[in-house]
Amino acid sequence: MGKRRFGVSIDSKISMEIDKIAKSLNMDRSKIVEMALQNYIAEYEHLSSRHNCKGILIIKNINNVPFDKILEDYRNIIVNYIHSHVENECICVIFVSGDSEHINNLNRHLTTCGCLIHYLPMHKNYPLL
Repeated sequence: MGKRRFGVSIDSKISMEIDKIAKSLNMDRSKIVEMALQNYIAEYEHLSSRHNCKGILIIKNINNVPFDKILEDYRNIIVNYIHSHVENECICVIFVSGDSEHINNLNRHLTTCGCLIHYLPMHKNYPLL
């Protein structure tokens, strides 16, 4: 597939950050923006359609709220769970597999507890940086 050139206006701080990233990765700005857009599109498509999914939830429990009951409610999609304390912060990594709607519900429940969450889908169409 060929390239298509188009102009966009972005905040100058973001532009400077892109320049720093491009320099540190020895890539041009276009490639950095293209990779970011690929991830954005894949994440949007991933969230917009119900499907069977597997992925990793990375959870930072900033309020140290117990959420064992929530995890128990979703044990049918939790494959593995790692709980660690790093520099006095509670970090959990959960490998999940199942209906994307159930995974999104788990994500939503943990977020309502005040947890910071990053979900990384692990399927062939989701590009990794």
